[in-house]
Amino acid sequence: MTIESFIHQATLTLQQGNIQQPRFEAELLLAFVLDCDRVTLYTHSKDKVDSQRAERYTTLVERRAHGEPYAYLTGSKEFMGLAFSVDPGVLIPRPDTECVVEAALSALPAEAKTVLDVCTGSGAIGVAIGHYRPDVKVTMTDISEAALAVAEKNARKNGVDARLIQSDLFDALPEGARFDLIISNPPYIPKAEIQSLDRDVKDFEPMLALDGGIDGYDIYRRLIPSAHERLLPGGLLVLECGHDQGKTLARAAKAAGFQDVKLIFDLAGRQRGIVGVRSEE
Repeated sequence: MTIESFIHQATLTLQQGNIQQPRFEAELLLAFVLDCDRVTLYTHSKDKVDSQRAERYTTLVERRAHGEPYAYLTGSKEFMGLAFSVDPGVLIPRPDTECVVEAALSALPAEAKTVLDVCTGSGAIGVAIGHYRPDVKVTMTDISEAALAVAEKNARKNGVDARLIQSDLFDALPEGARFDLIISNPPYIPKAEIQSLDRDVKDFEPMLALDGGIDGYDIYRRLIPSAHERLLPGGLLVLECGHDQGKTLARAAKAAGFQDVKLIFDLAGRQRGIVGVRSEE
């Protein structure tokens, strides 16, 4: 079959799988398999696809039609202008998280030296900060050994010298370790809402990275007060959250002793996180 024929057939398969942009994704997947850009698919539309690549393409299309995320099929996701490896052991980095990283980079003083990314997952947040602030030392923690393996791969891939520690929040950190910035995108989806998420999220992304407990605040309740103890005087706490959780987190941060607590908003004007400052005392 030709490139043109394969795209047509794949588009129909993806339509039947209720994929929102079937033609576009059919082209993206074929460009991935053929290791070319989408323009080449049009300029060489009559070219034949060899049997090995045809089989691989058909398999990927069927997996996508069943809801498996595109990023898991290709093993890659762009974030903050950087390429990250991803697999089903980690949450796929979201564009919305970029505004949280940008807020952290904007608030981080020039003299800052140490950054801790808690619940790092793929390492997207910590690696991005390390890339754009190569003068800081980045530590990344996660309770998942599988996630840390991906994060380590991404740190190497993007030239960031990071320390990785398997830890339930701060438990495995050296007792005296203190940081200029603690940042985290922890699990925050209320348990009852998980089944209402899109199938490519609820059926394929790791539950460990999604489930925030009954009300979504389980990790925050532990993280916020402990972060206050792990920050240097004047240090920053930056947390990602759901669209209706920011004000509650801001109150919790103030109660834990943080000052100048502000909400972070995404490009659509929705709450996406908070930033607070540890007192100088």
